[in-house]
Amino acid sequence: MERLGLILGVSGISLTSLIAGIGEIQRKLQAVETMQQDLEQHEKRLNDLEKKNDAQFNKLNYIEGKLEEPRPMRPSPMPSEVILSSEEPLPNRPQTPDPKSQSTNKGQRQSPEHTHQTQDPRAPLHVIDKLNMTITYAYRKALRTNPNLAGRLWVKCIMDEEGNLSNSEVIALDREIEEVAANVRDKVQRWNFPNTVTGLEEGEYQKTYFLTPSGF
Repeated sequence: MERLGLILGVSGISLTSLIAGIGEIQRKLQAVETMQQDLEQHEKRLNDLEKKNDAQFNKLNYIEGKLEEPRPMRPSPMPSEVILSSEEPLPNRPQTPDPKSQSTNKGQRQSPEHTHQTQDPRAPLHVIDKLNMTITYAYRKALRTNPNLAGRLWVKCIMDEEGNLSNSEVIALDREIEEVAANVRDKVQRWNFPNTVTGLEEGEYQKTYFLTPSGF
């Protein structure tokens, strides 16, 4: 201690200043260590988020692949749900007018904005499910680039029991979702068939979808 005091006295540094300097160095080293730990935790969180994003992306790709595959038909409905003609409605379901019996002026059609939802009892539910999944996937894909994307999509088509469509129309009622409509239209057109060839039971389906980030 005497020698240390002699050295400090010669160099002009007091023991108190030396102790204070050592304490400051220790505090800075502790701060650096804390920052390093924070960086490691932040990097771990980023890696976890990246893994979750990869998992969601793979799931969406899997769904898209499933949509491209032909979907198996559901079991035939119970006899109580079978409709024999367009003049005999199902129990507890409103009768939908036959589109062929509705007279319209040539070259005119009802505006999609004023078209109510129409589901012919003969429109098979598994085809409607396939259509809903296609719209859901296209919309969620668009949400990746625009999380606040919202708008209305109008769909009209004739369905048969094997999942084929004819006279299909997919229209974006709001400009913001034109890309979504184009993607859905591209998929739906692959299901089209000449409605005079199959001879299968057919039903009309039309609906306005309200697409919002919270669901539709």
